[in-house]
Amino acid sequence: MVSNSLIFVSKDEKGNYVLPGGYFSATEVGEFQEVVHLTFHDMMSHAVICKMIDLEYLGTQNVNAVYVDHERFERLDECRGRTYFQPPKLDK
Repeated sequence: MVSNSLIFVSKDEKGNYVLPGGYFSATEVGEFQEVVHLTFHDMMSHAVICKMIDLEYLGTQNVNAVYVDHERFERLDECRGRTYFQPPKLDK
């Protein structure tokens, strides 16, 4: 999935990034991050993008992708959740 020039990637059962066509490697940039967000509709992806902009990953770190660890998602209450993500740089 591409959102605002940011590619959302996943990992396979061995923990390797599943790269979209045309990319051959991924390098993790920085530490795992977390963001608290509303849980309805597609608010998680918007919250992750906003947090990456806030951390100045986009544009200054050459980060062009994000891995969201769906297994670590935490529901905080009826309307809020916590998502953990890792920003990688994909290379062509």
